[in-house]
Amino acid sequence: MARKPRDLAWQFREALSNLAAPGAEALAAIRDRYIPFTVHALATEYETALLQLLEVFRGGFSECQLDALFRVTELLDAMNDDCLWTEQAVRADTAWERVRSAAKAAIASLGTRQPDVVDRSLADEVNGWKWQLHQMIDAVVDPSTLLEFVRALVRDSEISMCLEAENPASAYGPRALGWENVTVNRFLDAAESWAQSTKFGETQGFSPANPWRQFAAFLYCGKIYE
Repeated sequence: MARKPRDLAWQFREALSNLAAPGAEALAAIRDRYIPFTVHALATEYETALLQLLEVFRGGFSECQLDALFRVTELLDAMNDDCLWTEQAVRADTAWERVRSAAKAAIASLGTRQPDVVDRSLADEVNGWKWQLHQMIDAVVDPSTLLEFVRALVRDSEISMCLEAENPASAYGPRALGWENVTVNRFLDAAESWAQSTKFGETQGFSPANPWRQFAAFLYCGKIYE
């Protein structure tokens, strides 16, 4: 069965975001998906997702955006030394710093409307992709986009737990990635407190006309609200 464009976009965004993230965060994002664990997964997930995505969205990318995406691939392919494919290298080697810089540049390029595209409707979708969890709230408009946000929130929690296992945060501050509430009770209590204090987000601009977005904000505030 062919994958839906939305699923392809999700996988691509996650793979490119992992390459743009700090080393420890990138490793945590993929660690639970591979047994045995392999650093090469960071590269293979991105390259596979990119090829699949271009089959659907290529007409929506400008030449500048394609150059930025393939620059990431070029840097990954150039790392021929096995010593660059270790966890320590991902965290600290300059070769991976260059990959991170290129991935960030690619993300910035994708967020910019470009004139030289074949299909403007595809380009509008590409330019509208959200890359940060809090930004994804604005894209929630229906059950499908709400579930996409929930999936991102779950992955954020999983990565946070992996980071905490490696390097626990202070007992007096939030956990990794800004998680203030890591138990079900605290999570729901924080979300409920936010809903009560903001009239379910209305005082912060979350209109009842889009209850899906309100509920996404409710869940997000379960993570961050104190």
